[in-house]
Amino acid sequence: MTSFIKNIDILEEAYKVDDLLDFNPEIERIDRIIKRIPNSSLIGYIGRFGSGKSTAIYQLQKKHISDKSNIKWLEFDAWKYPERKELWEGFVLDIADQLGDKKKVQKKISGRSKTAENLGASANIALAVSAAAGSSFYVGLPALFVSKFTHIFSGRPAERVFEIQAILNNLLSSCKEESIFIAIEDIDRSGDAGKYFLETLRQFIKNNLPKKRIIVFVPIGTEAYEKNNDHRDSYHKVLDYIEFFEPKRLNYSKFLDAVFDPNSFPEATEVETNIKRKTVWKEHLLDWSQLAASQKLTIREIKNVLRAANLRYGDLVEQGYKPDPRIVLALTLLHYIFTDTGSRWSTRIDLYNPIRINCPVSPFLQAVTHNCTLAEFNKGSWVKAEIRWINNNDFSFPTFVTERIGETGHFILSDFYLN
Repeated sequence: MTSFIKNIDILEEAYKVDDLLDFNPEIERIDRIIKRIPNSSLIGYIGRFGSGKSTAIYQLQKKHISDKSNIKWLEFDAWKYPERKELWEGFVLDIADQLGDKKKVQKKISGRSKTAENLGASANIALAVSAAAGSSFYVGLPALFVSKFTHIFSGRPAERVFEIQAILNNLLSSCKEESIFIAIEDIDRSGDAGKYFLETLRQFIKNNLPKKRIIVFVPIGTEAYEKNNDHRDSYHKVLDYIEFFEPKRLNYSKFLDAVFDPNSFPEATEVETNIKRKTVWKEHLLDWSQLAASQKLTIREIKNVLRAANLRYGDLVEQGYKPDPRIVLALTLLHYIFTDTGSRWSTRIDLYNPIRINCPVSPFLQAVTHNCTLAEFNKGSWVKAEIRWINNNDFSFPTFVTERIGETGHFILSDFYLN
């Protein structure tokens, strides 16, 4: 399959990935703050959905592992429990899964707890038995433990939470590390149930395990946090500290090197008749990423644009055309950029009519035409061309062109991709 991307896996939606955007300054900042927090606490980490909060927390975890810090890292993804009312059960199940010996205990609970079975592969609370191997509390009690667990899920909600908190107490007590860090993902999508869970979790870590220092990271989307004043106040009630994920400036260089296939870009560009100059396509990609970021696209949205542009590029190549990936990227980006009135920029461009100078990608397209960077183009003595769509006898479909005195640049892109 034709592609200008050499590693499509990097564009998948996942936060457990290598740091390709240089989050290190933000990671160091958060690490310094955490070291100053003496007691068990919940920390809200506020940032836009898809901006990289969870990836930054994962990098902090990797840093602690690399530094051989005496910290036990655990995690819980609330998204796996769509009913929301199962958050406490799911939380304890996931913690038990990470602390236990799944294969050994799974045989003991198979068929005994229908509720645990329905919750899926992670619903193996009995993993706590092997997690506390050697503890006198558990020795000889696996059957009793499983029986008690089954009873918990059939009790009243208040009793159930109280009892599974007791199980959680035993689970965390079994950790040899004095510090326990827990990352809770997607709890901000659980509404009131999520806030109730955080409130009860906060009370739990404050009133239990005095010999443990438990730090809970709670990534929260800015969109959810700023929903309304009452909503925001409720987060202030359940969180001990609030930090904002606002990296000053992301470095896309390593990310772009890992994503793009250099063979898809021309080595040289004809800037004047019979005169070629080395193509600055790498600089153009960096300009493109900065352009996307300036339009408030998150890294998640930038990945979406890259995946979509790659499909369009491959389709054009298979039709026999020779599109420039930079142009495909620019025009695809217009689908994700909105005007002041809330409409997509791509819907503002009429075929055969000029792309106005205020079009967000117009300077970028002209920089590509002149084989210069955006910075050079903006402060140079270039003649800014009008960009328009035309029918040309040399091409079987509308062609994207830029014109200036003595020079015409042609970029092939089907109008289909602006529909």
